[in-house]
Amino acid sequence: MAVGAVADPWTGGDVGKKRKPGDPAPKLKMFAVRLPPDLSERVEDTASGLSLDSASLLRMMIRETLMIYERRAERIRSGLPPE
Repeated sequence: MAVGAVADPWTGGDVGKKRKPGDPAPKLKMFAVRLPPDLSERVEDTASGLSLDSASLLRMMIRETLMIYERRAERIRSGLPPE
């Protein structure tokens, strides 16, 4: 990301120019997740402490940890035990 650029909360990339009327919207997929009350409270408290909404916090958490699970899945597909 360029110096002084702002990260797009949806894609993690640089925020470019605003979309012009008629430009296609980014393709997004929505996931519905059920959380037990204690976990949802922790997510909401953490998001509030970081000045984020819960959805932004969860996107950030997924982005930061998904590679761990991708590597684990690749090892399993290759016939190796997960780390």
